[in-house]
Amino acid sequence: VLEASDGGEGLRRAAESRPDLILCDLLMPQMNGYEVLAALRREERLADIPVIFLTGQCEPADVRQGMNLGADDYLIKPVGLADLLRAIQVRLDRRQAQRQRQEKQMERATRLFGGIVHDLSNPLFVVLGYTDLLRGGAGQAPGGEQNSRQMLDRIQQAGLRMQAIIAETLFLA
Repeated sequence: VLEASDGGEGLRRAAESRPDLILCDLLMPQMNGYEVLAALRREERLADIPVIFLTGQCEPADVRQGMNLGADDYLIKPVGLADLLRAIQVRLDRRQAQRQRQEKQMERATRLFGGIVHDLSNPLFVVLGYTDLLRGGAGQAPGGEQNSRQMLDRIQQAGLRMQAIIAETLFLA
């Protein structure tokens, strides 16, 4: 557990330590809780940290403003220890589930792009191999014009296959 005496210090400490969760009051010197939350959400490295407001500000407009800025919860003082711990646990569990989903998505993306690279390498091998053969014969394949046309057809098919793979990849991206 890290403490901060004001909003600015809290923001600096969050940037240094990337905490699992932030409990934040609204009324603080230097920066109020809304300003801290807005700054956290603008910073890509800190934007996903759950923030729970723990405050005496109980007007509906205050609660709505906090939630509109992206607060994960808004607890009004005085709050019982059991309620506080339950709110913290729910946010930590939700964040852990989100991280697990992101890891699975990253694994799927890695497999997908590994397959794409493999799928592109086969037709590229055909294009390069037949191109080398045609160059060696100054535009004619060994075996005559018929073989040259077959090689050109295979080169074209391989190019079209690569084009289809690239189009599919762009669609997924």
